[in-house]
Amino acid sequence: MKILHHPVMAQEVIKYLDPQPGEVFVDGTLGLGGHSLLLLPRLLPGGHLIGIDQDQQALSLAQQRLSPWSSSVTLVHGNFRYLKKYWKIWG
Repeated sequence: MKILHHPVMAQEVIKYLDPQPGEVFVDGTLGLGGHSLLLLPRLLPGGHLIGIDQDQQALSLAQQRLSPWSSSVTLVHGNFRYLKKYWKIWG
């Protein structure tokens, strides 16, 4: 299935977040992974992306899109309001 989704303000996200190799980023509203798709190549080598979404179908589609970087991605079915709880698991 080809996913036709383009993240809004993509250039601004990259410019202002300025992802660097080795950093860890959390995408708290992962959706279809559009912004994460832009961030991941810039986090490598050594970086990691944590994607959180409540929508299991969106997570499944994002997992497919982000599969080239699967070893550098952790996907969580949940709500970003529990980020502190999730972070205890990772940190």
